[in-house]
Amino acid sequence: MTEPRKLAGRFQIVKEQVAEEDLRRWAAQDLQSGDDVEVVAPRSHALLREGARGAFARVPLTHPAVHPVLARVEEEGVPYVVRPRTQGTLAGVRLTPGDAQALLGWLVPAVLEGNGCFHGELRGEDVVVDHEGTPRLAAVCLPRPESLARVPHHRAPELLDHHGEPDAAADLFGLGVLVYRAVAGQDPWPAQSAAQLRRRDTPAPPLSGHAPVPEALEQLVAGLVDLDPEQRLAAARQVVYSTPPVLTPAPLHDAPAAVRVHPTRPDPTERPEWVAVVPLAGLSPAALLNVAVRSGVEPVAVQRAAARKADWILDQSDAEGDVLRVVRRMETRGLPARAQATSAPAVAQWLVLALIALGIAVFAPFPVNLAIGALAAALVGWTVRNVLRSVPVARARTALRDRAQAPASAGAEVRALGLERRLREAENLPAPVRHDIRDAIDGSLDRLVDLALADAELPPEDLLGRGRVYAERDQIAHALARLEFEFGRAGADANLDPSSPRVGELGQLARSIAER
Repeated sequence: MTEPRKLAGRFQIVKEQVAEEDLRRWAAQDLQSGDDVEVVAPRSHALLREGARGAFARVPLTHPAVHPVLARVEEEGVPYVVRPRTQGTLAGVRLTPGDAQALLGWLVPAVLEGNGCFHGELRGEDVVVDHEGTPRLAAVCLPRPESLARVPHHRAPELLDHHGEPDAAADLFGLGVLVYRAVAGQDPWPAQSAAQLRRRDTPAPPLSGHAPVPEALEQLVAGLVDLDPEQRLAAARQVVYSTPPVLTPAPLHDAPAAVRVHPTRPDPTERPEWVAVVPLAGLSPAALLNVAVRSGVEPVAVQRAAARKADWILDQSDAEGDVLRVVRRMETRGLPARAQATSAPAVAQWLVLALIALGIAVFAPFPVNLAIGALAAALVGWTVRNVLRSVPVARARTALRDRAQAPASAGAEVRALGLERRLREAENLPAPVRHDIRDAIDGSLDRLVDLALADAELPPEDLLGRGRVYAERDQIAHALARLEFEFGRAGADANLDPSSPRVGELGQLARSIAER
C-alpha cells in the first residue's frame, strides 16, 4: 500500500500512528474545517480476506458509544475511513473495578444494539479513546480468521469451529474477556492454543478471585463470558433494560471526560409527586415523534401508547416548579402538556394545614383571625384545584410503566435530557450560564425533532439524504458531549466556584451551541 499524502483533496496526512495487526492509522487534518482527524485503512493482507471490503464499508450504528465516521474515501482500490482523532485504544490497558463497571455500562448497550458490524473476536484494539478521553467502539470492522500466531481468547466459543456468523452475543463475549483481563490481569481460561479453548466446559473462575469487585460487576462479567450465547444476551439485556439499572455508567478515572449517560426513564416503583403529562389521543404522527424525541425513547413506544389513547409522561419531579417549566416549554412547541400531581394524597397534606389554620382563626383575636382565615381559604382553594387535576393512581402507574419500559433512543436525545437533569442539580450555577445551557439543550432538542421529521419523510432509497441527517445528529451529539465535559470540569455537579474562569467558558460554549 502506498503512503497517502492527501485524500479526496481534503484530508492532509500528517504522520502515521501506531500500527495495528490489521489496520494502519494516520493523524490528519481536515483542510476544510481545520479539525484534527484520523485516517484508517486496512492492511493489504486484511483486505484480501473474504468479506473484508463489505465489512469495512459498512455504515456504523449511530450511537453515542460508537466512534463516528466522518467520511469514506477510496483511492487506488484502497478504502479509507476518516474519523475524529483518537488517543489510542484499550489494548493492554488495566482497569480498576470501578472503571470496568463504568466501561461496561457504557459499551454493553452499543454492542447489544449492533455496532454496524460484528467482530466475533472483539478486542482492546476495537475500543478507541477519543480526544476527550471517552472510550467508544471503533466503527470499522474486519473479519478475523484464526491464526497460529496467537491464541483467540476473545473469540466466542461457538465461532471456534467456524459454525455460524459473528453476532452481538459473540462480541459480548469478547467484551467480557476484555474487561476480565483488564481487571484480573489474566484471561478467564488460560490456554496455550485454540484446541485447549475448544475443550472448555466449565464456567470461568469468579472475577472476585483475582480482585475485590462489586457483586453487580462480577455477575455481569460472568454472564458475558458464559459459554452459552443466550445467557450472554440475557445478561446484557439486564444491563440495558432493567429498572433501576444494574450498572450506572460513570467517568473512567483515566479518562475524566468519559461520557456520563443519565437515565431518562423513571422508576415506576418510586412515584414522583409531580409529572408533566401529554395526552396522546388525537396527536398527529409528527407530534408523537416530537414527544418521543423529547422523552429520549424510540418512537414505537409512544405510538403504542397513543394506540391505547394513554397519557405520556414527559418529565417527573418532586418539585412542581420543575414540571411547570417543562410544561411551558412544551406549550410553546405545540404540545398539549400539563402539570399534574400523581394522586390526590400528594396534595392532601395542604388541606390538613388549611384545616389547622381555620381552627386557629376561630380563636384568634381580630384582625389576626381574618388574615389566618384568608390564608386557610387560599390553601383550601389550591388543594381542591390540584386534587381535581391530579392523575388517578392507576393511570399514573400505567404511564410511568410505559415510560420506564420504553427502549431508550440511541443518540443525542439521551445526552440532552441527561444534561437537563444535571442542570437542575447545579444549584450554585450563575443564572446567565444556566439560561445559556438551557437554551443550548432546547435548541438541540428542537433541531433533533426537525431531523427526526426529515428522516421519517425520506424515501427508503435516499441513502444520501439519510446520511446527512445522521451526520448532523452526530454533530449535535458531539457538541452536547463537549458541553457535558466542560460542565463537569467547571465543577457544576458539586462544589461550584461561580468566579471560576471555567464557568465563563461553559457559558460561552453553551451560547455557541445555541446559536448554531
